[in-house]
Amino acid sequence: PVADAVPDLEPTRILDLGCGIGGSTMPLADRFPGAQIYGIDLAEPMLRAAHHLFEENGKRAVFVQGDAAETGFADGFFDVVTATILFHEVPVELGRQIVREAYRIVRPGGWFVVGDVEPYRHLTPYRAFMSDWQTNNNGEPFWRGFLESDLTEWFRDAGFNSVETWGTPVPGSPRRNPWITRGQK
Repeated sequence: PVADAVPDLEPTRILDLGCGIGGSTMPLADRFPGAQIYGIDLAEPMLRAAHHLFEENGKRAVFVQGDAAETGFADGFFDVVTATILFHEVPVELGRQIVREAYRIVRPGGWFVVGDVEPYRHLTPYRAFMSDWQTNNNGEPFWRGFLESDLTEWFRDAGFNSVETWGTPVPGSPRRNPWITRGQK
């Protein structure tokens, strides 16, 4: 998961963009028990479920209803910002705006770590064709635009340094998901 791709450091505050029901937020709380964990999502019912998940597991987090592209948090407020399976769910220009917002709210020396679907350029033509099925047949209108984009370019354009990207192997499959991209401010 994305939490495993966060560099070894002792963060004080971590934000999970598009946290949904907290499935990507919980591993951050588990890996960094001393950090204040935040999650932001547009959907209030998802945040209620996330809050309930954390209560059931004896964990604490601050869940905020809001937009990942305009969070309202102060400049440099977070040591780490993450996003899991968010970018293929938004239009390309909004995705670029989210990366710029992450750059604004992460402190100097902090990290932005993203896990999403493997980009087409890393797939064989057959696998790219099969993956593209999602766009037309599975209610994923932004899938193709994101997977044809270069997230590392978005990171660099926003100002991130030390940008890295790699796939996480799926046992018994040629898939490499989540596809990790991370950069340091």
